[in-house]
Formats: sequence, structure tokens, C-alpha cells
Amino acid sequence: MGHPNQFDLENPPVRPAGSDLLVKALLAFANADRIVLWQSGEIRQWSHWRAEPSTEERAAHVRFLQAAMENPWSALGFFTADNSGQPRPTNAVIEFSGRIPNADCALLPDQNLYLCLEHMHASIDRSRGPFLVGRRRSYSLTDYRCYTNVASALTVAMLLLVDDSEPYSKALCRCKLPRCQNFYLARRNPKGGPANRSYCSPEHRKEYQDSADRKKLDRGSKARHK
Repeated sequence: MGHPNQFDLENPPVRPAGSDLLVKALLAFANADRIVLWQSGEIRQWSHWRAEPSTEERAAHVRFLQAAMENPWSALGFFTADNSGQPRPTNAVIEFSGRIPNADCALLPDQNLYLCLEHMHASIDRSRGPFLVGRRRSYSLTDYRCYTNVASALTVAMLLLVDDSEPYSKALCRCKLPRCQNFYLARRNPKGGPANRSYCSPEHRKEYQDSADRKKLDRGSKARHK
């Protein structure tokens, strides 16, 4: 997954973290980066229980993103599906109590997403705001979410990722270069052409095309078509 780096997730009252930044932080976490949540000059810890995430928690977020990339509906795991594997049309309301265990619990979204959601509900302080933010030519009313830990912010990002009214689930991809496999959001080429849905960068596309694996695959394909 590459060497760990630091991703700064800043969430000040005057410029709260928007959807794009939250989703980028979630992808960075799954790509082995250390997420540092800066809020009102303070650094928040990982969860209600501990300062840093466990290896198991990071791996669970990777599995969640992989499932979301294949089928955003199935990633939640809440609702039933018919025999074809397609979701049944239904309306459902999931209410959160905000009650979480006193004992240390691992936040594993692919195994117990409900616990992650309850933890999120208990870890967002809405007592501050809303704020009126002055911009260069206008004002805007801003709803400030004060995340008391990193995991609560990343759970919000997961919900953004599986919301079909948002653009993220359609853009979610994973680099096919074996040594990378990072998650990223596909973007259209500004010069025209399709979005980069196979490799996270032109350099990784070229590296794979020049690799022994690609050449071996090409030789096998030519042999089958003789």
C-alpha cells in the first residue's frame, strides 16, 4: 500500500471540512496515510477509545471501500436483496441512539457498520454554530460539525461515498498497478478522452505497460489467438 504519509484534515469553524475533503481523507486512510484531524488548534484522537487506529480497523476500511467500488448498495449491508442480488426497492429509516459501549471496541465498517454509525452519532458535537461566514462577495450560513475524533469524520465520508445523490461512488476506483492498489477518484482528462479508471496516475499506467506482468499477459493473449 506504499509508505505512510500524513493527511491533514482541517475542520475549523470558519471553514469546516466539506464533502470533498472528508472523502479524500477516507481514501488516504485506506491508502495507509495517517489522518491528523485539526480542530480549533487541537489534534483529535482516532476514536472514542484510543489515540491511533489498529491494523484491523484500517484493513476493514479497505474492505469497505472495495465493496463500495463493486456495489455501493451492498457495502452498507443493512438491507435485503432479491435472488438476483439486486436491492429490493424499499424505504428504511435507521435511528441512532448515540449509545456506545464503555469498553474499547474496534470500528470495523464491513462487519459492524451500525457500531460505526452509533460512534459517529456520539462523536459529533453540533452545539457550536451555525456560523455566518463572510466571503469576498457574499455571505453563507454554515453548519459546523465538530468531530471529536477522526473515526467519526471518516464515517461521514463513508456515508457520502454510498449516497447515489453524490458523485463519489461512481468515481471510486483502485489502481491496478500491483505495487500500488491505492483508492482514488477518477477524473476526466481535461484534454478530452475517458476518465482514468484503471490507474491513479499516468506514471503508474506507463509503469504497468512496461512491466513484465503486462508483457507476459500480452504473450499469453497472442498464444490463445493463434
